[in-house]
Parts: sequence; C-alpha cells; structure tokens
Amino acid sequence: MLGLALRGCLIESSTLDVYGWYVGVASMAAFTGIALSASHEGCAVLAPLRAAPVVFLGTISYGPDLFHFPITLYDIELSTSVGVQSGPVLGGAEELHTAAPTVDLWHVIEKPVLRFKRSVP
Repeated sequence: MLGLALRGCLIESSTLDVYGWYVGVASMAAFTGIALSASHEGCAVLAPLRAAPVVFLGTISYGPDLFHFPITLYDIELSTSVGVQSGPVLGGAEELHTAAPTVDLWHVIEKPVLRFKRSVP
C-alpha cells in the first residue's frame, strides 16, 4: 500500500502541477495512516482514524474519486476568471463542491444497490 502511495505521490506531483508536490505528500500521509489503522486495530493512538466521520468518509470514498478531479478543474477555471488565488478559500470551495455530489451518489445510488445486493442470494 505504501508503494502505491509513493507511486501516486510521484505521478501526481509530476503531472498535475496545480497544487505542487505537497498534494502527493498529503496523499502518502493519508495512505500511511490508513495502513497503520488497518494493521493496528487496538492501538489507542490511531483511534481517531476509526471515528465515525472518518469511517463514513471511507464508506463514500468512491464519490470523491469520481467527482474531485473535474470539480477541481472547474474551480481552477472559475477562480482564474474571478481572480481568487489558490489557497484555503479555493480548497474549501473544492471540498464543498465535491462533498455534495458524493453524499448524493451514496444515498441515491450506492446505498440502495448495496441493500439490493444483500437481498439477492
């Protein structure tokens, strides 16, 4: 898993220079946290990674994979036309723009399909 994170770090940093190298480092840190959480269930230090909101993010993780990149591209073009610099404001807007369709996707499509999957022998 750490190998995939490192690969993603290198690829993301070299091809998508929207945010720079720290996007790859943040991805690697997230993958490392997930790997540690999965391998040390009883560790109290890693208990925040098992909190309900974090677990929910893991449950709906397919949505951000689908929506984040196109929304990021749209927000970058929008920020250029409006004149907003990259930073916390743009990052927060991207997170909000990604969260809405992600939660909708989970409740409207994924959750009912999973419920149906359990009912089929």
